[in-house]
Formats: sequence, structure tokens, C-alpha cells
Amino acid sequence: MSRWLVAALALGTLGCSLLRSSREPLRASMLVEGRRDCVVVLLPGLGDAPERFDQHGFAEALERSPAPCDLMVVDSHFGYYRDAVLPERLAAEVLSPLRARYLRTWLVGVSLGGYGAALTASARPDLVDGVVLISPFLGVPRRVRPFVEQVEASGGLDRYQGPFAALSAPRRHFVEAEPLWAWLSSRARAEPGPRLVLAFGTEDGFSWKHRVLGDGLEARDVVELRGRHSWETFAALWREVVQASPWRS
Repeated sequence: MSRWLVAALALGTLGCSLLRSSREPLRASMLVEGRRDCVVVLLPGLGDAPERFDQHGFAEALERSPAPCDLMVVDSHFGYYRDAVLPERLAAEVLSPLRARYLRTWLVGVSLGGYGAALTASARPDLVDGVVLISPFLGVPRRVRPFVEQVEASGGLDRYQGPFAALSAPRRHFVEAEPLWAWLSSRARAEPGPRLVLAFGTEDGFSWKHRVLGDGLEARDVVELRGRHSWETFAALWREVVQASPWRS
């Protein structure tokens, strides 16, 4: 198969995912289940099928970790982001039922899924004990860069005191990302709330944002590896994260 055909098929798949309706029930499935006291919920990136996690060994790596948890993957497609309903739908359909079964619930997202994990944890900290952001999308670059430069000039996210702009409308959350960064800043200052772990590739095109966030976190909560914005890098970062088992502490 030619690389042009592969690219065309990939674009077709992405286009279909962008058109999916947020009225669909959230589809979730267990990859690892053993009645443990913790569960990790995976959120895929833009246009990614949930099956990509299993294809890249996420379940196997977790089962081999020092403190294994159950593992669930959610088909949190772009429609839920587009219509600004992901946190409420994830809370109602996935996280609330899990809270009744597990002592600890962690959200793990790659790329856009990382953004979704942070967005949900900021909205519903009562249902989330921790998040792992793997190469996360953290806002449209041209809108976020001036703000990030202000953060750097102030000495880092853990020192930045604002102001943080408020969100003008729910569907503006992609371009008006400062409310999310306000929550990230609270994590950097170790205020009460879900624990935040960041993992990213040093050659990722978004790494300039990741570094600013990572510089404000404790060293134990940041994983950096050489790699680009790809599933190979996501999988390598995940293997490092699970060996540290942040959900154990």
C-alpha cells in the first residue's frame, strides 16, 4: 500500500471521527479487570481508535507494574470536546459508577485525551484522584504562547499569580485555555486536588508547553524521553510511568 493511500485513509478516518455526535452514549470497555482497589481510565487522542492502547501494549505494561490497577478505555471522540460536554458525560457515565467500585480512580490521556483528562479533573476533582497527561494538547498554540511567555517571565507556573482570563463560553475552551492553565497552576503549587503527572517526548512539537508545565511540578511527577508526537513515544512514556506507579502513593 502506498504512503499516499495510507495518508488518505488516515484523513478519512479522522474526518469521520470529527463528525461523530456527542449524543452517542460513551463507549467504555475494560482491558484489565481483577477486582483491584484502583482503576486507570484511558482517553485516546484526536481521531484515535480506543484499540490503539491495546495495540501498543498499555494493558500489558500496567499488568507488569509494581502496583497494578484495573484498566478501562473510553471512546471519548472529538464530538464530546466540540460540544463542550466531555467532563459532564464522563463524570455521569463512567466516573461516578467507578467511584462506587474503586478506592482510587486515575485518568490517563494521550494528546487530546490528555487535555480531556485535565479538563475533567479540573471540573470534577471529587471523582478523580490523579491524572497522567501523556504529550497533552494544552490549547491552540497561537493563543496559548503569549500566556506561556508571561508564565516563564514570572519564574514558572508554580509562582505565577495570574491574572487568568475567564472562559467566555463553553465551546471556546480550545482557544481560551487559560482557565485550564489556572488549574494546572494550582497543581504546580500543590494545592488540594488530584495529583498531576506529566510525560512527554523532548522532540514533540508541543514540548515548549510541556516544559513550562513540567518545570513547575515535582521531579517525581515528570517523565521526559527522546521522541516525537507519536504512539511509539506515548507507549515508551507509559512504560516509564507504570513502573513508578504514581497511583500507589
